[in-house]
Amino acid sequence: MDTMKWKVRFTVVVLMLTTFLGGVMAEKYLLARANVITPEPNPREEVMKVYSTRLNMTDEQKAEMGRILDETSGKYSDLRKSMKPRFDEIRNGARQRIRAMLTPEQQPKYDELVQERDAMRQQQQQQKNEGKK
Repeated sequence: MDTMKWKVRFTVVVLMLTTFLGGVMAEKYLLARANVITPEPNPREEVMKVYSTRLNMTDEQKAEMGRILDETSGKYSDLRKSMKPRFDEIRNGARQRIRAMLTPEQQPKYDELVQERDAMRQQQQQQKNEGKK
């Protein structure tokens, strides 16, 4: 009978250790995969690759297309910059209206949320700009 209890306890301990080690290994494997950073695809390069391949472009055509895409990208950037003040004006107007409808107790919390959102937007923009470099 003592031998049977010993065998059962030993089996339980082995099962617990096996389960624990399996969990550790699975976590390590999953975390290793989760930490793999894949570079964001460059839209310009993707367009160049698809068009030049499917159209069988010459090197001269590829170079010209690159110049056109760069120029167009600059124009889009200028347009976004020129529109930003208008977007900010609309956003700030909505924020003022929302803040006005809140109670005095809610307003500081709302201000804090707005600051968090602005910081998050700024961080995303910085990351996006770093990715372009």
